[in-house]
Amino acid sequence: MGDAELRTNDMGLRVRIATAGVAVLGICLFMTIVFRDVLGLGTNIERYVLLALWVLLPAMWLIGSAMARSKWGKTTYKLTDDSLVVIQGNGFGGKSRQLYRYDSIISVDIEQDAWGTRHGYGDIYLQIPRLDKQIVLRGVMEPEKQTKALKARIAHRGQAQPLNAI
Repeated sequence: MGDAELRTNDMGLRVRIATAGVAVLGICLFMTIVFRDVLGLGTNIERYVLLALWVLLPAMWLIGSAMARSKWGKTTYKLTDDSLVVIQGNGFGGKSRQLYRYDSIISVDIEQDAWGTRHGYGDIYLQIPRLDKQIVLRGVMEPEKQTKALKARIAHRGQAQPLNAI
């Protein structure tokens, strides 16, 4: 069958970052109302707490968004003849590779939110009981088509050449 790469779309990442930004803004506004109208702390305490809240939460959101964006661009998914390879870059220029053999995958599911359906991306969930965990391939373009290709490779897993013993 040959090797193939599952292409990803960064629209999912942008939606997640924007949603988190709206949540941070909502939390800041809610806490401002709580501190000003409900708790009625002293003016100086209230001012310092709200200043810290309005500076720290958006700063944490910015740093987290930058880290997620950096990691997102360094993640690739490859379908080989006998396994799925997930390659993730780390923050120091290195890479980690995880190899998941097709014979260990028992189910493949797709999840798309409204934005994903509209823009043609989604997450693919792989159930691997031997590892007792679920693998998530995030932001894959055309997830239905990619899932069909993955299922075809899983169905042909018995035809793959065995690894040579040393």
